[in-house]
Amino acid sequence: MTDNEMLELSRKIDDMLLKWADQNRTSALSLSAIVLARSMLLCDAVGSGDDFRKLCFEVSGKPLKSSKIESLH
Repeated sequence: MTDNEMLELSRKIDDMLLKWADQNRTSALSLSAIVLARSMLLCDAVGSGDDFRKLCFEVSGKPLKSSKIESLH
């Protein structure tokens, strides 16, 4: 996957997440929890569950900079 293809996919995902949050009147945090859980099930189904959990563990231990985002687009 090229950088441009990854950017295009990311934008499509952003659009869908915003649409789902709006349609279901849910918070970003609640929707994120659902997406994370479904991603975990997807990885489990294809044999990547352990790697996904390792990734989550690694990311959770890293301090993240908080940035203010005006808009996803």
